[in-house]
Amino acid sequence: MKAKVKIVLLCVFYITNNLKAQDLNIKKDSLDTKTFYLDEITLIESQIPIKRRESGRSIIKIDSTDLKKFRGRNISELLSTKAGIITLGNASITGQNLRYAIRGSNNNQVLILIDGVRISDPSRIDNDFDINFLNINQIESIEILKGASSSLYGSSASAGVINITTKKSNKSESLSIDLFTGTENDTKRKLDDLTYFSSNLGFTKDLSFLKLGFNLSTLNTNGMSAISNGLEIDNFSKYNFNLNLSSKDGPIEWYVILNKSQIKNGYDNSFPIEDANFIGLSFLESLSSRFKYQYRKGEISLTVGYQNTSREYRDNYPLTFESINKSAEIINKFKISDKIYSVQGILFQNSGYDGVPNISQVGLYSNIVYLSGKNLNFSLGGRINNHHTYGNFFTYSLNPSYNIDFKELENIKIFATLNSAFIAPSLYQLYDPYSGNRDLQPEESISKEIGIEMANQKKNLSIVFFERGENPKIIYEYDFSTFTGGYTNSPSDLIFRGVEIDYSNKILKKTDFNFNYTFNELKRGTLQRLPKHSFNESITYNLKKKQAIIFYLQV
Repeated sequence: MKAKVKIVLLCVFYITNNLKAQDLNIKKDSLDTKTFYLDEITLIESQIPIKRRESGRSIIKIDSTDLKKFRGRNISELLSTKAGIITLGNASITGQNLRYAIRGSNNNQVLILIDGVRISDPSRIDNDFDINFLNINQIESIEILKGASSSLYGSSASAGVINITTKKSNKSESLSIDLFTGTENDTKRKLDDLTYFSSNLGFTKDLSFLKLGFNLSTLNTNGMSAISNGLEIDNFSKYNFNLNLSSKDGPIEWYVILNKSQIKNGYDNSFPIEDANFIGLSFLESLSSRFKYQYRKGEISLTVGYQNTSREYRDNYPLTFESINKSAEIINKFKISDKIYSVQGILFQNSGYDGVPNISQVGLYSNIVYLSGKNLNFSLGGRINNHHTYGNFFTYSLNPSYNIDFKELENIKIFATLNSAFIAPSLYQLYDPYSGNRDLQPEESISKEIGIEMANQKKNLSIVFFERGENPKIIYEYDFSTFTGGYTNSPSDLIFRGVEIDYSNKILKKTDFNFNYTFNELKRGTLQRLPKHSFNESITYNLKKKQAIIFYLQV
């Protein structure tokens, strides 16, 4: 079947009303000077706020300025522009199943956090999360940690972590309306009609005793077929509602976020491949909250999350699924000295879907971070994870880095990591009546990387070599003689190797140039359907009032 190529043209309209404009002042150099290469603060690596120059990991930080350039589009398109990240399916019709991979991984090896809460759908094959639910207009920032991080983040973080922070209410009272329209067509159709419509309504207000904010977003498309030779248009629509309440009173800070999302997408018959009036419905209700108390040398927090996901497929073989995922995590961050910090935590997880037993896990972890303030920095962590079926697993992480400062704002950083991880089989892989296997063993992996980063105020270059060994890997095997298939563990280990190159430069006062290249190969084992070479290139011309024109190429 020929690949489908999507063409998108967008027009943007927006209205913003700030009743207290002085509360929204932005520093003059926030767009003109890329100081974040050296001094931006990252949190995802160790849960301790540290400067980028002190970080010993390969981290991507996407701030509100970058997100605004993709307003009205899908988060999968934004993620696919970053080095080492592939989102298969984002060039097809909006709403189709997406696979997000970091350095050759599967969905189940990438942990997604929203406001610090682990989210997943236990009824999906990989126990992953459908990122079609996310609306980029409701996101404030994204941090991406590439490489295994199971010692700090637990199961499902064997290839990376994507930490998404949603928009919260700010100090001002504001109302914003964003409207997007354009075309989303495949190459064989004429661009003669508007087929893409997106909108976002946001409101924030400070009520003195708490801050209130909400966002309502919609997206509708009607320009493409789900199959490459289809004549029938398969529509897609979704809405997202996000309500957040927050407050800070002295050492106590808390927030509560309620989200409700719905997706309706048309799809066609896959066997045989032909047009069909099939409909898929997905619903997500989630509640997350965090309560944090700051004391003299640290802070302690409780984060609680709940997601209820239901899916319905209306086709020749109707199916319905409903799942629940719950988690609670207590984290203590303590400053031992001016150079040494520690993080301890305990995580409780419980998940399941209709008709199969629930899974419960408990993880106890500790991490030590040393920041010299000059050249040498490192972190060391360990975690004991107890799975109610598979027992105890121990994972570890070691991450040294060394900085060489040539000038006040010019730096070279050399870093390396060694991490272990494990992932238990999903409920679907264990209990599906047609392909499940209750004798599956968990995946275990060892990840290594070594890299160098050179940065100053205007340009940044990073080169990272990585390797990940997995044994045993959970794979799907199909027997064509009996026309049956199922999940099993691979007979031998798999080894992924590759290199990432990421380069950014402010070539003119208002023009940014970005380029990244990723080489990723499966050195040993069965090759997965991932590109061996990929690169992205963009030139951004920053206009006034935080608007930009972007010329973008992806291969």
